[in-house]
Amino acid sequence: MPPNHENSTHISKNRKNDVEERDYEMKVKTYAARDSVLTEINKQKHLLTLYRIFVAIFLTLFVNSLFHNYFHQESVTTNYNLIIENFKKFHITVVAWICTFSSTLWVYFGFKYWAKGRLYLIPNSFLSYIWNKLWIIAYVIHFIAILYLPIWFVYKYDFGFASSMVITVETTRLLMKTYAVVRTNVPRLMRTNLMKEFPKFSQYLFYLFAPTMVYRDSYPRSKGPIKWRIVGSLVLEMVAVIMLYSMIFQRSYLDGFKNYGLKPYRWTDVVTIILNNSFYSIFLFTLTFYLILHVWQNIWAEMLQFSDKLFYEDWWTSSSYSRYYRTWNVIVHDWLYNYVYKDVYEILCPGNKFVAKQIVFFISALFHEYVTAISLGFYVPIFMIFFFVLGNYFTYVKFSSPFVGNVFIWYTLTLGSSMMFATATMEHFCRINYVKEEFTINNFFTPKFLNCMSF
Repeated sequence: MPPNHENSTHISKNRKNDVEERDYEMKVKTYAARDSVLTEINKQKHLLTLYRIFVAIFLTLFVNSLFHNYFHQESVTTNYNLIIENFKKFHITVVAWICTFSSTLWVYFGFKYWAKGRLYLIPNSFLSYIWNKLWIIAYVIHFIAILYLPIWFVYKYDFGFASSMVITVETTRLLMKTYAVVRTNVPRLMRTNLMKEFPKFSQYLFYLFAPTMVYRDSYPRSKGPIKWRIVGSLVLEMVAVIMLYSMIFQRSYLDGFKNYGLKPYRWTDVVTIILNNSFYSIFLFTLTFYLILHVWQNIWAEMLQFSDKLFYEDWWTSSSYSRYYRTWNVIVHDWLYNYVYKDVYEILCPGNKFVAKQIVFFISALFHEYVTAISLGFYVPIFMIFFFVLGNYFTYVKFSSPFVGNVFIWYTLTLGSSMMFATATMEHFCRINYVKEEFTINNFFTPKFLNCMSF
C-alpha cells in the first residue's frame, strides 16, 4: 500500500510544532536538599588535601607578612590597617542597611494594600487601570530612592571600600528580592483574585534572608538543631580569607602601583606589573568566590536551616564561557534567568534568545558597575568592557577539546582579573597622587589613569 503523503506531512508538521513548543518552554527552578559542591568534595580524603594546602599557604603568607612588616617596616599592623581602612565607618554602614531593610519591609505592606484594593474594583475598568498604574509608579520611585540611599551614605560619611561594598551589594540584593516577590505573585493574584494566595509576612521575611533569589512560598528545610559548630568554623574561615585577601592585594597591586602618578609609568611597565601579578589575581579571584558563594551563603543556610546549598556548581571544570556563567554563581544566574531572560524571551521578544541574552548581560554588567563605582568613588567601565563585551563574546567561542577549552577559561580569567584589578588600582592612585580635583559628576565618570601613563 503506497504511503499517504498527506498524513505523513501532517504528522511531520505536528512533530515540528511539538518540538518548537518544547523548545519554547523554559525550565523551572526546583529546590532539593543538597550540600555545596566543595562540601561534598571535602568529604573525599585525597581532595581534602587541597583544602589543607590552601590553609598551609595562608599560614606561609601570614608568617611571611609579619616577618616582612616587622623587620622592614618596623610594624606588624600594616595589613590590619588595610582591613581597618577598608571597613571604615562600618557602624554607620549597619545604620544604612537598617534603613534599606526597613524600606524593603514597607514594600510588602504596600504590595498587600494594592492587592486588597483590587478586590473593590471592577476588573479591567478605568479605576482598576489607574490603581495599578499608581502603584507601579510608587514602586519605581521606591526602586530609584533605594538605589540612591547608599550613594548618599557613602559620600556623606566617607565609607571605606569594603563598607561601601557591603551596603551597595546589600541594596542590590534586596531590590532583586523585592522584585522577585512582586514578579512572582502579581500574575498569581491577577489570575485568582484571592487574598489567600498572597504570601504571609513570615514567608516574605524568611525569603529576604534566605540564600536564594528565586521566590517560593516554602523551601526545603534541614531537620534537627542548628549546627553552630559549623557556623563558627565558617566565620573563622571568613576572617582568614579577608586577612589573606588583604595580604595578597597589598603585596601585589598596591605595592606595584602605589607610586602611580608620582613617577612616570610606561605602558610596558604597566603590562609587566599586570603579567607578574596574574598569579596573584587568580588567588584573589578564587578567594572572592570562596568567601561570597561558599562561606557566606553556607553560614546563612545553616542558621536558617536552608537545605538546598547548591549556590554554585563545578565551574572550574568548564570548557566554555557559556557553562562557566551558568555555574559560577547559581544564585544570581537563577534570578536573571527567571525574571529577566524568561520575560524577554516569552513576552518582550518571543522566541528571540539573542536579545534575551544581551539584555541579561547588560543588566548584570550595569549593576556590577553600580556596586564598584559607588564603592571605589569613581567610574571606570571595567565590567562593561570585560564582562558585557569580552565575556559576552567569549560565550560564542567553542572548543572541540575540553582540555583546551578549560585551559582557555583559566588563562583568560587569570589575565582578565589581573587587568581589572590593575585598572581599578591605577585609577585610585592616579586620583590620589596626580589628579586632585573637586568632586563633580563629570570627574566621577571620566577615567584619569591614562593621564599618568606614557605611550
